[in-house]
Amino acid sequence: MSIEQSIPHNQLTLSKANVRRTGASEGIAELAASIAAHGLWQNLNVLPSEDGKRFEVVAGGRRLRAMKMPAKAGSLAKDAPAFEDTAARLGVTPAVVKQRLELANVSPKLRALFRKGEMGLEHVMALAISDDHKAQEAAWKNLPEWNREPDSLKTP
Repeated sequence: MSIEQSIPHNQLTLSKANVRRTGASEGIAELAASIAAHGLWQNLNVLPSEDGKRFEVVAGGRRLRAMKMPAKAGSLAKDAPAFEDTAARLGVTPAVVKQRLELANVSPKLRALFRKGEMGLEHVMALAISDDHKAQEAAWKNLPEWNREPDSLKTP
């Protein structure tokens, strides 16, 4: 199980266990520009450091480097939480960013239906309550086509 947490930039450090071994420093400026324009769309995967004071980034090292560029340049506070930065750039609240990130927990099959327009955002949000893809798919399948209302979705 993963826990989503907003962590200030100055508490993040690159882990020696980070999986990327090649091209880790390529395209960082472009990635920083993309994050500045569109926000951070995928969370960093972190583990607490041994001293418990910092968090080590085990997946997302390029994003970490890109996020630290504005902080080094002085255009972003060093202790700014990543969710708040993303929310500010998108013009929404951090809660909205968190809700949208939770949609990544929805079954890929159901996300495909959403992209095809066969279900609405409200349906996907209702299904995101459960992390169990099979339960999500069963909840959608068990609803009669004529009554697929978001508030009727129940996951076992």
